[in-house]
Amino acid sequence: MFLLAFIVSQLAITPLPQANNGIGPKPIGGAGSLFRVGDIPVSGVRMNRDTVRIALTIDADGSPISCKIIISSGNRNLDETTCLSSLKRGHFIPARDEELTPITSVWPTTVKWGESHPHLEEQINASDMVLTVSKLPTGSLLPVEVREIIDSKGNQRSCSSNEASLYLPYESLACNMLAKLQGRAEKDRSGKPVKTMVISRVLFTSTPLAIASSGAGRIFRITDR
Repeated sequence: MFLLAFIVSQLAITPLPQANNGIGPKPIGGAGSLFRVGDIPVSGVRMNRDTVRIALTIDADGSPISCKIIISSGNRNLDETTCLSSLKRGHFIPARDEELTPITSVWPTTVKWGESHPHLEEQINASDMVLTVSKLPTGSLLPVEVREIIDSKGNQRSCSSNEASLYLPYESLACNMLAKLQGRAEKDRSGKPVKTMVISRVLFTSTPLAIASSGAGRIFRITDR
């Protein structure tokens, strides 16, 4: 999974059918149960560099397999601590596909240690994709969350809103953009590519952004005319 920035000049959306594409994974005890203040390494946190976004790969039995840094805090020890804590304490109700069969999933979360960021930077750091559009129905920022079923070859099989929403056209656009990504197949404990549920947070903004990536993030700027 990558941090992406797309620039879309015109919002021409073909809504996707909101098919039942399963149930997302849920951390037992909530996301807050994975992290504790005592986890912070001796090196501590630095002002405005305290946010870490990670993606946990969850096995079909609900246990974490691996952790990837999506947005780095700039502090290697803090990044590693965030992943180690989530792998150590993570226990999940596993994701289920269209037939309600437990499957592997990718669960992203943003962990804020210490001081908070200004609103815009915080929103960007909590997103997996940023789409710039000419206008939005409310304000200058609109975050949406979608869940996809990715087959063992890395192709998007289905995509829909991860929660009730009034902005289905924007979620459809997010699904269309995510479908263009390549190499998204996840592997189980044996290393075999498997069908996977992926949850992504997409941020729409009507303000052009200059975004720098860190950690495992990559940025792509695409103008869709």
